[in-house]
Amino acid sequence: MEDTAGIIIEQLARWADAMTRTLAAWDTGTLIVLAVTLTVLAGVTGRATTGGGLIRQILWITVTAILTLIAVATVWTIASRYLPIPELETLLRNLAGHQPLFRSLDTAARILRW
Repeated sequence: MEDTAGIIIEQLARWADAMTRTLAAWDTGTLIVLAVTLTVLAGVTGRATTGGGLIRQILWITVTAILTLIAVATVWTIASRYLPIPELETLLRNLAGHQPLFRSLDTAARILRW
């Protein structure tokens, strides 16, 4: 079971990387419209999961998850254009590892400077 979860996470990471590379060529205005549209659609499909039988609920949950993942990749693409992503990734890793958020004041200043 643990191997299956690892494989799924690895495949999702590869997919997100490919999606981000694809979206990188799009202009920011289009990406913002796409992110808003996908978020609204994910909300609508998420609401649809409350009715119907089990098969219908599984279908709507799957559609909602896919739309949400694409919306997250879109927002990440927008964020990577304007934010220092390598520093943010380090910050998130430190946060997840229960380590100090900033190893030095230089790192904190670099993140806060953007």
